[in-house]
Amino acid sequence: MSDPSAIRTPAQLAAALNELRTARGLSYAAIEKEAARLRPSQVLPSSTANDMTRKGRPTRASMETFLKICRLPGDQIPLWMDAWQRAQTAKLGHPAGAVRVVDASPRLLGVHAAIRVPGTADDTPPAYVCRDVDTGELGIRAWLRVAARDGGFLLLVGGSCVGKTRSAFEAVQAELAEWWLVHPVSAHDLVLLAEKRPGHTVVWLDEIQNYLGGDNGLGASTVRALLGTPDPIILVGTIWPQRYAVYTAFPKPNAVDQYFRERDVLKLADAIFISPQLSAAEQQRARGAAIRDQRIRIALDACEHGLTRTLAAAPLLVARWEGAETDEPYAWAVITAALDAARLGATQPLTAKLLSSAAPGYCASRQLADAPTNWFRSALAYATQKVHGAAAALEPEGARMNSVTGYAVADYLLQQSIMTRRTVAVPASLWDALAVHGHSCDLGVIARAAESRGLVRVALNLYEAAAASGDSSISAEAGMMLGIAGRTDDAISWYERGADAGDMSVFVLAGGMLEQVERIDEALVWYRRGAHLNDYQALDELVRLLERTRRQDEAGYWRSRLVGHPVYARLRAGIKNGNEQLRLFFDESRAREESYYSDQGWTPGSWQVLFWKAIMRNDMTEVASALAGQADLQEEYLAYLRRSSDAAGAEECEVSRAYIDLLTIYNRVEIAEAWLRQRIDVTGAGWMILRLARLLGATGRIDEALVWYDHTSIVDGVDAMVEAAELLGKVGRIDEALRRFYRASMSGCREGLWGAVRLLRLAGRVAHADSLQRYGWSAPTGSAARPWQISVHEIARTQATP
Repeated sequence: MSDPSAIRTPAQLAAALNELRTARGLSYAAIEKEAARLRPSQVLPSSTANDMTRKGRPTRASMETFLKICRLPGDQIPLWMDAWQRAQTAKLGHPAGAVRVVDASPRLLGVHAAIRVPGTADDTPPAYVCRDVDTGELGIRAWLRVAARDGGFLLLVGGSCVGKTRSAFEAVQAELAEWWLVHPVSAHDLVLLAEKRPGHTVVWLDEIQNYLGGDNGLGASTVRALLGTPDPIILVGTIWPQRYAVYTAFPKPNAVDQYFRERDVLKLADAIFISPQLSAAEQQRARGAAIRDQRIRIALDACEHGLTRTLAAAPLLVARWEGAETDEPYAWAVITAALDAARLGATQPLTAKLLSSAAPGYCASRQLADAPTNWFRSALAYATQKVHGAAAALEPEGARMNSVTGYAVADYLLQQSIMTRRTVAVPASLWDALAVHGHSCDLGVIARAAESRGLVRVALNLYEAAAASGDSSISAEAGMMLGIAGRTDDAISWYERGADAGDMSVFVLAGGMLEQVERIDEALVWYRRGAHLNDYQALDELVRLLERTRRQDEAGYWRSRLVGHPVYARLRAGIKNGNEQLRLFFDESRAREESYYSDQGWTPGSWQVLFWKAIMRNDMTEVASALAGQADLQEEYLAYLRRSSDAAGAEECEVSRAYIDLLTIYNRVEIAEAWLRQRIDVTGAGWMILRLARLLGATGRIDEALVWYDHTSIVDGVDAMVEAAELLGKVGRIDEALRRFYRASMSGCREGLWGAVRLLRLAGRVAHADSLQRYGWSAPTGSAARPWQISVHEIARTQATP
């Protein structure tokens, strides 16, 4: 009988299937009859079976049914299914550099090296402990089996060193062993891949954030093109939960939507979350694996850090970094500079020049004076030394044999630094080093990081460096930043640079900024410049402003140009269709809502209906009004909410929020506080901690509220920092509030700077507010930067940051 492992083509598969059928003494009619008995819902007609043994191109279902009819041993079926996959993909085009999944290297795909133990080869991965999410009904492998028919986009969300990349690797090895696999270097590679339209290909996007961001990052249109190929393509990506939350969150009202591109990409993915902790079943499987693999046994003994993290030596790596601050201060400076650069957005390997230029800002004055001549070489040796042979703080990377082009930080160490250094001001030496030695494709992202921190001059340095490297879109961003800062003329200079570089967006941006400061004639000049180039948005804004200023004759001329623009008809049709779709959506939603109420036996206007409407609007005031004067009904309603809230989980918070809201409205603060404290002890939910902080602040217990705000900022993000600063401002503790606004800014929260500006104006410190708005913060002091001027054509790579 044919060896299935030798099958490579449809013709070979057809011959092997026919040989298998003959050896079992099966006629085509017998196959059809047996198939009907095995799978009544999916028959295997004799004509189909005949076609299989002549052409060798059966569907997966037909192949599985045929093998069952032939009664092969269970261990033989996977070998035949692998042969089927090879045959189906034999003649499909595949990208240069693609390999079969079965031949892919886990290390090259991002699977961490494991701790080193005597007697085990370094390149041998530890025994794989199957996770619950691997084989569950809605797990990774079940998803892959479905996606193998039509393609799809799988995103595994989990922290560093929790095993998400290993889970993905094991799953594609198990389900798609004979597919092609390609590991793109950049988003541009994905555009080229979409043009080639390969089939039966796994596109490996480990650490997908490296492909996202900016105008040249991976876009939703490219993902749709890949998923729309005739033969299936499967994208497999991984990402940290913090980044996933940031990218997919919708912006607050009137806030800049800086991650709309990333959100459009990630919403196309099916996200599966990987827990950092092992379940009881997973622990049991790990104990079984530990009998065969000493590394598993060592990792299980260090249970406080988790199996997967210990296998990757992650806790030891953190201890080595933290201990270096006192034992190896120059190594600590180099590692910390690299970590800060990565958390600011640097994705490319960091050069030795960058790290040696940045490190002095992390050293005390005495350490600078006492530094030996070989300080950087020794620091780099410490930073690149592997812990237990598994991982180093900095990993060398190169473009050719025996050469190092730069260093990448260990992702688990980066994740730790994001949490522990989130509010720490980055030294000026790092910003300068990034502007001078940073990779050109990172400069725009890092400039935005500086801008979001309110470091206006630092951001401008980086925008200058990005412009010098050829990024034509950067002028518009620099102009917007300066316009918001109230530096209109400086902004216009940047917009002019953008216009010279061919950036069409600057005409509307410059016109809008000038219009806001009532420089109408100048705004019209900019709108006209864009209109003359037939830019639709500039035409639209020009007509609007001309009509607003009653310049009807000129408005009529430009309106005729606007109506004749090809975009006009498409937009009008889209708006009309969108309005109709919206009306239908609301009509259907209202009908479903009324049907639900009727099914529950609730009458319109009943407290139950009011409750669910209030839940949807996140506003309990209407319910409170409806229950006013009905003490018995109030108690019944509060008891219902209490029972529902006690039964709800930490994230099932709608009913719990409603309960706290209603208690607050009824001024039952003590009950609300007691319930929140009790539930926080049980769940630790960030939203509950924030509500308790607000409750304490509203009752005048400011210092106690600040303690909970500080805890919330660790659990749930920077919004709590801003709220705490605003609370301090309301009670007149201005300087304390400013320090908290500054900390929020250093976390990358734009509201930190603008909250401080508003507070200073309310406090009557107008000059201070104006200075802070125009010049930004002065890191690391937290005061307003000294006044400075810009020269439009100076190159910031040669400047020192004040």
